[in-house]
Amino acid sequence: MEKRIDVNVQAVHLSKLPLTYRQAIVAQIARCLRAGDSCSVVGASGMAKSNLFRHLLTPAVQERFLGDNWQRYLFVAMDAHALAELSEQAAYDSLVERLHAACLQGELPKEISTRVAQLSEQIAQTTTPLAWQRSFRLAVRAVLGASANYHLVVLFDQFDEVYQTLPPQFFVNLRGVRDEYKYRVSYLVLTRDELPRLCNAPECEEFYELLSANVFGLAPYDQSDALDLLARVSSRYESSLPQETNERLVGLTGGHPGLLKATCLALIRNKVTLPEFDERAVAALLKVDDVRTECAKLWNSIGHDERIALKTLASNPGSFSDQDVSRRLRLKHLVKKQDTGLVPFCDLFASYLTEQKNNSFYPTKIQAGYIRIDTAGEVWVDEQHVMPPLTKKELLLLEYLCLEPGHLRTKDEIVAVVYSDEYRVGGSPTDDALNAVVKRLRDRLEQSAKRGSCIATVRGKGYRLELG
Repeated sequence: MEKRIDVNVQAVHLSKLPLTYRQAIVAQIARCLRAGDSCSVVGASGMAKSNLFRHLLTPAVQERFLGDNWQRYLFVAMDAHALAELSEQAAYDSLVERLHAACLQGELPKEISTRVAQLSEQIAQTTTPLAWQRSFRLAVRAVLGASANYHLVVLFDQFDEVYQTLPPQFFVNLRGVRDEYKYRVSYLVLTRDELPRLCNAPECEEFYELLSANVFGLAPYDQSDALDLLARVSSRYESSLPQETNERLVGLTGGHPGLLKATCLALIRNKVTLPEFDERAVAALLKVDDVRTECAKLWNSIGHDERIALKTLASNPGSFSDQDVSRRLRLKHLVKKQDTGLVPFCDLFASYLTEQKNNSFYPTKIQAGYIRIDTAGEVWVDEQHVMPPLTKKELLLLEYLCLEPGHLRTKDEIVAVVYSDEYRVGGSPTDDALNAVVKRLRDRLEQSAKRGSCIATVRGKGYRLELG
């Protein structure tokens, strides 16, 4: 019997978004897909990456931008935040489930969808990575081998932690599948940062090569999309703002979707009135908690060196000279060019930047010998900033070990802290999953400290932090 899957899972879309939504970058992505290429979309916090992800799954959008042959594109979408757990098995299971749904939507012969469903069941029932990898490859082969007409498009939303967490062999396998079918397999990933800054494992380089020629920065909304967002937000709350006010909000926020929504709600809920002069309007808006929270999320989503650059540019336009940092800020559309040089992309965020502490460092949360963790969750080893940032599980593990250096932490104790969500509902990670988190953290600390391993394994019991 075929595994039951909701075929509508692929068609989730925002029905109120117009076909012209994000049309510039959608056209770029579609051009890559038509050529059989892969691409990467980088967007800072609040830039509505997930909206774009869902928009691309809308059949009407695919028909508009992919042309007459749009139905031969099979879209397989994976949102990492929707996984029960972030593991290699869960990722393969999700991909093959979605491939089965795509088969049903694409009206492929029943024997093909049945075969893919069987392979999905095999992934759920087996426990070895080689079996999961093989089942995924066989599922793709069952679909693409049956007809030369189909083009597989695999979309990954919330890909940052996936790229940092899953074993490199997962990405080697994705590259292998693409090499087998060349221009009939395309990948699209959406992240907050460029992939090499998320993970620099040599095994991942070949996967990144597939995307490196097509890295697109996700910009704030243009005037049309920004005004459409304000209209939709106002409508949900049975309210409306004057056109002049809407246009001022677009200007003050630079079209940043998260800031637009927060400022619009602040006005609708009468938390603030908008003064006539922009400087006063910015000051008034920054007194609203939701607006400040959105600024903080944006601030916390970027690297330490990018924060320093933005803060510098907020005070002294055009005064930052690091070319790589400037390039990254331009890619993320967090700066704009004026006669005086680069400046932060909008007045509201620029004003928020000037309030940040001059040393650009967050207070210390935990200090253990030469390891310092600040209140923003950034890690410093021998006063060197650890980049890319640790994943959530790596950070939780390090914090727990740093609370009592030299003290044994049992595996059960670590699981209760690092996998707290799963632990509360009765789940438990495998030993391999926990060992993988420990290994990644150990490797990151060794790279930064250059002192050898500081996480000792106590066989059969657990781990402890040794800083001697």
